[in-house]
Amino acid sequence: MILTNSPQRWGFASRLQHWTMAGLLILQWFAGEYDDVFGGSSFHVSLGIGLVFLLVVRLGWRFYGGVPDDSPTAPRWESAIAKITVWAWYLLLLALPFTGLAYRHARDRDTSFFGLFNFPRLVSADRDFAHQLEDVHEWLGWVAVGLLVLHILAALKHQFIDRDGMLRRMWSGEAR
Repeated sequence: MILTNSPQRWGFASRLQHWTMAGLLILQWFAGEYDDVFGGSSFHVSLGIGLVFLLVVRLGWRFYGGVPDDSPTAPRWESAIAKITVWAWYLLLLALPFTGLAYRHARDRDTSFFGLFNFPRLVSADRDFAHQLEDVHEWLGWVAVGLLVLHILAALKHQFIDRDGMLRRMWSGEAR
């Protein structure tokens, strides 16, 4: 098992981070949309805080381990869109939890991380601002859903149209 990335493949650590965060983000979305099923909003909130910590680890690993080279057969525009999309994900994954935390704080609610500690307040209580933050947070959530759909469509394009092994490379770590 190759832990680190190489120019030809994603290492195990990167693939584990990718698929773990993908699963947790899907769970996160459902926990936000159907919080009554998950016992209220505390699970959604705690999971969001946890995802920020995972994102910091993931970004650190990305800078430490680098990323594999782009497919040599991919057009430049496609590689550029892929890079923009990756960084859009990272920005979105930072903006979502911070707007969610700010929303809770503007509603004058404490924010616990699985009951272990309360997250420091980001903003003062302000009901009007809370409504605006709630709208922004929900809008960003739907942007994430749209980005996920595009991400999946791009993976399927690579798998079935380009047949370049991109999906296999991200799943199993096989070299190009």
